[in-house]
Amino acid sequence: STLKGTSYEDYQLHANNVDKVYDRQTLFIDEFTKTMNMVKAMRLSLHTSKKMNNELGNNLFELEEELNQISVELYGNSAKSKIGENNNPTLSRFIGNAARGLSTTYGPTGQHKQSLDIANSMLTKLETKLNIVAGKIPSFKTELDNMGATKIIDRSN
Repeated sequence: STLKGTSYEDYQLHANNVDKVYDRQTLFIDEFTKTMNMVKAMRLSLHTSKKMNNELGNNLFELEEELNQISVELYGNSAKSKIGENNNPTLSRFIGNAARGLSTTYGPTGQHKQSLDIANSMLTKLETKLNIVAGKIPSFKTELDNMGATKIIDRSN
């Protein structure tokens, strides 16, 4: 007894949906990296400034911690990445499982489709978290500019 194969339309729909999630993940990782680099640059700018602003320093540290939490959800806990350690499922793991449904002879199963749904949901939550963090950056940059801190050149524009 073997599994009945899926229809071409169902297979193609799943393939298109997997591609869309891959694309969203790529855009998210790019935005995440830019945001993390900006926060690090802002912390360095504050550190090299001649003026002290402990509140801004604490706020930037908290921002970096929020980004580190997003990183754990995105990539997993690096301390648990050793063989034999249990790591929480990551976005990439769910997307990879969904994509494996395209390499079988019977097409995507319910589990593959469920993994894709979970990946979409995780990605939406991560995008929301990142947007909240990124939304705080302009006011912190203004504070740095007002205190005469080292100028940060943003090459992403």
